[in-house]
Amino acid sequence: GYAPEAQVIIQYDINDYLSKAELSASRLLTSVVVALRSYRDIQLARLQPVVESDEVQEEAPLLDSVAYQLQQQMGPILQQSQRLQQLDLNPVAKDLSTNLYAQQLRLNNSIQLLQDIYPLDLILSPVEPVKLMDEVLQIFLPQSRREGWLLDYRVDSALPQVVQLDAELMKTLLITSIELALLQAQGRDLKVSLQQGNSEQQLLIQVQQSSGQPVFDHSPWAQHLRSKLQQLCQQMQGDFLEIDESGVIQSSVHLIN
Repeated sequence: GYAPEAQVIIQYDINDYLSKAELSASRLLTSVVVALRSYRDIQLARLQPVVESDEVQEEAPLLDSVAYQLQQQMGPILQQSQRLQQLDLNPVAKDLSTNLYAQQLRLNNSIQLLQDIYPLDLILSPVEPVKLMDEVLQIFLPQSRREGWLLDYRVDSALPQVVQLDAELMKTLLITSIELALLQAQGRDLKVSLQQGNSEQQLLIQVQQSSGQPVFDHSPWAQHLRSKLQQLCQQMQGDFLEIDESGVIQSSVHLIN
């Protein structure tokens, strides 16, 4: 006779195999999708630094070009300000022109720091440390008067009255050191010292707060200033050091006999 159990078993086996096949197909599809997503994420992670690096490489020439153009425009402005200093102005106009010239010198220094081009050979000339410090302090005098802090300096008596240095690089080094110190001083007084280093051929420059603890600035501009100070010191055969405990910004340069 007819045995329905056999048909039931056959249908059960077929349905069982079918469900297993569908489940396997679903798992396979899920595995493929996950694998593709993982591959996509890995590729994006690999490509991201390359894209950022390309963007930085594209921006670097533009930044140098912009800085160069700005510096070219600053040249005539500084010349006009220098001419104003020589005119017989009333005290108010004289004070305004002096402040304007100081601000322009600071701006010009910041523009120079945006460029990576420094002279390969030092242009040595006789430099009077005291006179140089007077010039640098005049640049920051408008801000110190406006905000009520003091900027003082001390020149070691052991230093010669005249030393052989690259005057422009040395001035840039001093201005940049003070700019970095100002970012961290929070309105406190600053003092700059020029002293003889471990040998007669070494000049040590230190900028620090007169009191209080500095708040270290890790902004991109502050980091850029540190990088430029390092470059300037290396250019003048010296070293740059920032002492964390006291916030002393210390640079050394080589003196030429």
